[in-house]
Amino acid sequence: MKKKLTLGVGLIFLFAISAFAEDDHSIDLKEARCIEADSSTAGMANCTKQAEVEWDQELNKYYGLLIKSLNKEQAELLRQAQRAWLEYRDKEIKNISTFFSSKAGTMWIPIRAAHYNDLVKQRALELKNYYDLLKY
Repeated sequence: MKKKLTLGVGLIFLFAISAFAEDDHSIDLKEARCIEADSSTAGMANCTKQAEVEWDQELNKYYGLLIKSLNKEQAELLRQAQRAWLEYRDKEIKNISTFFSSKAGTMWIPIRAAHYNDLVKQRALELKNYYDLLKY
């Protein structure tokens, strides 16, 4: 019994890790191709902003799927968590903006955009992971 429990926990852990290691997600690949086509500062920032928009769509997709799949109590807790995350996101974007606006040079523009993108991407992957775990 103990071996089965350990194996089960290990498999869940590996599944969770793999959900966050999606380096080859189509959004990321599209962003990389876009940057390859236009590696100017503005080009990189625009490509990353487009990826952020697509990650936000992915986030909304999985949020909607989760809300429909959860019971009433779970759905309400998810709504509360999402509201708190949105508040965090907005404050963190302000923090990132303030931090990088104090840096000299245009190279910080796409770096700032990448930080914004990462915020949304990570939440989208978290929600996708929750949704995928509903199957087990």
